[in-house]
Amino acid sequence: MIYIVSYIMILENEAAKLYVETNTYAKDALDAYKYLNQKEFNIPETIHPFVNTLQLIYKCHNQPCVLVSHYVPYPIFCKKNNKVLVACSGGLDSVFQALYLRDQGYDVTLMHLINSNYYTNGQEYKVFKEFATKFNFKTYEPKISPKFKGGYKKYWNENSFKNFLIYSICIDYMLAHNIYYLSSGDDLGLDISKQITGVNTGDSKQITKAFMKSFGVNFIPVKRNIDKAKRLKYVREHEAGDYYISCVGPGRLIEAQHERYSKKFNFETDKWNCYSCRKCCMHVLQDKYLNNIDIPKELEDRCWEKVAIGADEPFFGKDIPLEKRIQNLKDY
Repeated sequence: MIYIVSYIMILENEAAKLYVETNTYAKDALDAYKYLNQKEFNIPETIHPFVNTLQLIYKCHNQPCVLVSHYVPYPIFCKKNNKVLVACSGGLDSVFQALYLRDQGYDVTLMHLINSNYYTNGQEYKVFKEFATKFNFKTYEPKISPKFKGGYKKYWNENSFKNFLIYSICIDYMLAHNIYYLSSGDDLGLDISKQITGVNTGDSKQITKAFMKSFGVNFIPVKRNIDKAKRLKYVREHEAGDYYISCVGPGRLIEAQHERYSKKFNFETDKWNCYSCRKCCMHVLQDKYLNNIDIPKELEDRCWEKVAIGADEPFFGKDIPLEKRIQNLKDY
């Protein structure tokens, strides 16, 4: 049985009128998104630039791939300039990239898709706004809500095409505002052979590169030699340690958890670290082993337990030698 949910776009700022007034790529990406779920796909027709991307996604999911495509002439891309649009979730990687690219001389604008993740309950957007305001970044903040029978959802379901829906919204904005470069917190480090179907298929470097090549976009990945620990250090050196949020816990609980566990372990880390979820605990361990920050043994044991779950268990489980786990922290 094919699972299909109908969506429409609700656009709530003037710049986003672009989507409803013209035949844009974001609208066509939306058509692809609504026919994908994590296991079974049904896309009867798509536009030409999406074909290679969708073929790779189908292959990862072991789905038969018969795509009917129609050609939409792509406009000449912007003339080369120093403008870059950074798709910014407000997490460590995209906050680092925004600061880093500005330091490299780029004219940076941040794009944040409101309510893209259900688990943050708006907290992600709140922290993003604090970051953008504190560091004086220009922003683009489309609010796009999915509609289903009976009403509106406040967030987008995860699926393998979600990244490319977001990138398509970025591309339309870039064309309208003469922005030459596109970036995000992606370092293009995940090989397609190592992706977990339905979990991080859209993060595969081969799929991302196929998408960017189809559109002729000049994409700037996060530098691979700047690992997570170095990004943590860089962000703090820019006094932005309290202005990113990578926590996957509900937003309303993060502050309470942070206060509780900072007292319990007598250890203070960045403001939006909950000491409880996989990502937050990963940052604590990267600080200990890669940034040489002392942490209590009880907290270290807790963090190893928290990161060794799901797709990450083979890399951080208690049966993995410590040296190998530390290397995996560096490579993560």
